[in-house]
Amino acid sequence: MRTIGCVVSCVVASTLTATAGASVIVYQNDPVGPNNLTLGAGVEIADDLHMTSGGQPASFSFAYQGTGATLAAVRFYPNDPGNTINPVPGNLIVEFAGITLPGGGASGVRTVTVIGGPVLSADVWMSVEFGSGGGFMRQANAASVGSSDPAQFAFPQFGGSRSNIGFNLPLTVEIVPTPGSLALLALAGLAAVSRRR
Repeated sequence: MRTIGCVVSCVVASTLTATAGASVIVYQNDPVGPNNLTLGAGVEIADDLHMTSGGQPASFSFAYQGTGATLAAVRFYPNDPGNTINPVPGNLIVEFAGITLPGGGASGVRTVTVIGGPVLSADVWMSVEFGSGGGFMRQANAASVGSSDPAQFAFPQFGGSRSNIGFNLPLTVEIVPTPGSLALLALAGLAAVSRRR
């Protein structure tokens, strides 16, 4: 038993050393189909994200279609993972404003690299708001990494009103895991290896 304990601690230590500072995708939901959700200027829409772990954001992205050149803002809010009946965002954690979106009917995925910023928990709301001219958010189904409660949308600026639209938003979040999250990921990997033996 002493030897196994040493192996576990050595593997965890080497894994932490190798991955410290490396970013990991903790939520990913790719756009599907041609459908878009029209958002007027100043309308904020959010989706609840149950990410695989928390940490400091390294990058985030959203899929959109624009009618003209505009700016967008992305915000993160806390989420209560136990409230699946009527979830609403908490107070603002962080805002990333002034994200440029080209005009001419441009469509694509806008990725923003983050330097610094607060540590996010694994359960958050991520919102997108378009500036003058508005824009279109693409649609998505179930996330391929992490999860989101189906059809839970909110407009935090308008008192937490919500609407069941029937799909999720195409969002991706990449984080630098906290040391505690790294240890859990390493132990989970080690447990998976030991099960295969």
